[in-house]
Parts: sequence; structure tokens; C-alpha cells
Amino acid sequence: MKTKPNKRDIEIELLQQKQAKQGLSGEEKDMLITKLSQRLDFLDEQFRLAQHKRFASQNEAHPGQDDLFNEVEDIAEFEREQADSEEKQPTQKKKRTLCCSYCP
Repeated sequence: MKTKPNKRDIEIELLQQKQAKQGLSGEEKDMLITKLSQRLDFLDEQFRLAQHKRFASQNEAHPGQDDLFNEVEDIAEFEREQADSEEKQPTQKKKRTLCCSYCP
């Protein structure tokens, strides 16, 4: 992936070309080393951030998603509610109404 060269990259390239042609003075060498180390630090940080973004754990949770796979809990809760409702129902038998006086 090529990007548009910025001012710092152009300065580094010019210093390297001058070094190849005629050599640099001590001050220019120090400046080149400083710029190259700054560039290296910048690229290291960009690489680290890209790796973190690519491989870091991601939170893909959405609202309401926590209830999506609680089927076992839902079944257990439903069975508990049924058991409670069966205990609460009265066990009295219904009285049978007679349709006439001859029926037992």
C-alpha cells in the first residue's frame, strides 16, 4: 500500500541521495538518524495499532442478545412455574348437578 509521501519522507530521501553522491557532514548525519528513528517509531506504532485492531477481542454483543441462548434456563423456569401453579390449584371435586330427581 503506497501512500503519498509527506515532508518528512521527502527530507529523508533527499538526505540519503546527498549521502550517496557526496557524503554528509556530522550534523547532517545526526539529523538523518533522528528523522529515520522518528519514522521508524511512527511505523512501529502504526503497525502495533493495526495488529491490535485486527486481532484484539471484540465485543459483538447487542442489546437483548444475552437472552438469545438461554433455552435451558427458560425451560427450567417454565417447569418451576407449572409446578407452582399445580400446587396452588384446589383439589376439591366439582359437585355434580342432577338433571332430574331420578338420576343418582
